Formats: sequence, structure tokens, C-alpha cells
Amino acid sequence: MAIKVNNIVVIDDGRNIVNVGVITASSINLSSSIGINSSLTDYNNTTGDPGFILVSTGVGVSWTNPQSIGIGGTTGSTGTQGIQGIQGTIGSQGIQGIQGIQGIQGTIGSQGIQGIQGTQGIQGTIGTQGIQGISIQGIQGIQGPAGPAGSAGTGGGGEASIDLLEVMLFA
Repeated sequence: MAIKVNNIVVIDDGRNIVNVGVITASSINLSSSIGINSSLTDYNNTTGDPGFILVSTGVGVSWTNPQSIGIGGTTGSTGTQGIQGIQGTIGSQGIQGIQGIQGIQGTIGSQGIQGIQGTQGIQGTIGTQGIQGISIQGIQGIQGPAGPAGSAGTGGGGEASIDLLEVMLFA
């Protein structure tokens, strides 16, 4: 945007005003803030001391100590500290953090002592008797040869033969 004041063209690029010459005007009205990146001089072309203010002299402005014209005085002593305010409300709980990494495995512990021996269990029931094995009788052997003939007997009475027969019957 370009501004023309008393035939001097001022170019405003939105950030800086460039090519400003001496502007003489009865009034300039600004509707935005002004940034000053250098010193500000008064009617006498001097910069003010820290704390000084610009005061109209009727022919321009001049840097003036505000105390010399009755504005402000020396700083008073610091007042007592006020009471502490009430505690604010407790904020909401934050989100849970991420889980940490798993730690390393610990060392293996020593072996424990051997336990006591348990009691003997009860005897089991007697099983059923197995089946009898097969018994096969062998075949009868062949008859042996006949023995030799006996010697001749002595003759006697007929009673002897009866006695032998009785003995054979009672046996």
C-alpha cells in the first residue's frame, strides 16, 4: 500500500515502511501498532534517558523527566505480602505410560533338600488262578524181551500151591 503525505510517497509492504523522508503534517492518525527498531528523537534531535517521557513543548516534543513535571514520585516501600489464594481444582489424571522392557532372567537357585520317604502302600488283591496247562501222556513203550525161564521147583504137597494162591488173593 502507498501513502502520500505532502507529496512524499511512503511504501508500506505490510511489515516495514520504507523510503520515508521528512513528513510534515498537522496530524497523522494510525489505526495499527508501530514498531520502532531504533532510537526515537525529540524536537531537539536527542534521545531520552531511561524513564523519560515525551512531552509537548508547543513547537514539538521533548524528552522530560516525569518527576520534574509532577508526574510520579519516588517509589514507595514494598507493601506486606498478601494472603495465599485458595488451592485450585485437581487436574485430570494423565494417561498411563508405556510398559517398560522385560528384565533379564535371574540365576538358577540351588537344589532343595530331599523330602522324607512316604508310607508303604496297601497290598493289592490276589489275582485269579490261571488255566491249567495241557497234559499230554506220552505213548506206551514197546514191550521188553521175555526173561529167562526160571529154575524147576521142588515137589511138595498140594498145599503149597493153595497157600500161594491165598497169598495172591489177599494181597
